[in-house]
Amino acid sequence: MKPNTAHQGLFVIANSGEARLFSRLGGQWPLQPLETIKPVAEPLRGDHDRGSQTGHMVRDGRPGGTSLSPRMDPMRKRHMAFARQISESIDQAIKNGSCDELIIAASCPFLAALQSSLSVHARKCMISALDVDLTSFGLTELERRLEDHLRRADHRVF
Repeated sequence: MKPNTAHQGLFVIANSGEARLFSRLGGQWPLQPLETIKPVAEPLRGDHDRGSQTGHMVRDGRPGGTSLSPRMDPMRKRHMAFARQISESIDQAIKNGSCDELIIAASCPFLAALQSSLSVHARKCMISALDVDLTSFGLTELERRLEDHLRRADHRVF
């Protein structure tokens, strides 16, 4: 029996409010939906962020030196938490063997948050990161646009 040498691609289509994961075996369309992820809703309140408020003094190691810690607003924290949630799903797909190549399409700056939350193994699997929000498109239009973006970015379409 011949081993399966076809590439299994994982496509992550995301923005800060939704992520959809798709698989594609050996370059064959259509994409197969795997999972839709929504962020866990938390109230945007400032009192749980006391450690990152503007004006929080931090010693910087210099004699007599202090500085203000950078402020991270609640919305950015929510985006980072959602990016970690998506990254965990990607890692699970890699561990299950349903992915050996990863393509991410997300709007900037969420793309940067998502890329920074990826594990080392997921980064090794990533063959393309596209700065485009495709979350509003249906499957047929999504496939057409993905193929077009990958071709324009001069990436192989496995």
